Amino acid sequence: MLDPHFVEQKYQYRLLLERNNRFQHIICSVVFDKTTKLYQSFCRGEANTIFDNCTDFWNGEAVVPITGAARRTIKELMQQWGSFDSVGYSYKPLTPDVQAMLLAY
Repeated sequence: MLDPHFVEQKYQYRLLLERNNRFQHIICSVVFDKTTKLYQSFCRGEANTIFDNCTDFWNGEAVVPITGAARRTIKELMQQWGSFDSVGYSYKPLTPDVQAMLLAY
């Protein structure tokens, strides 16, 4: 017969895993840049969620496209930090069609 305490711990562990997978999020703020007269989005959220939606990254010197090697290196670092709650940040100017929708409201 199984120990009820063991079953309860196993159930709690499963809930914790589901919770960690369920709360992947991105929160964005849209701001108007007075110098360029364009809208820009600044986002923050769970690092994997942000990274999975990125095409470029800051390498310490410039914004460059994410190559296969860079993607693998960054993913490896995120796996090493897996026990921490990592936060990712992103920036992107709004495309003209999205900006037009925003201005329509």
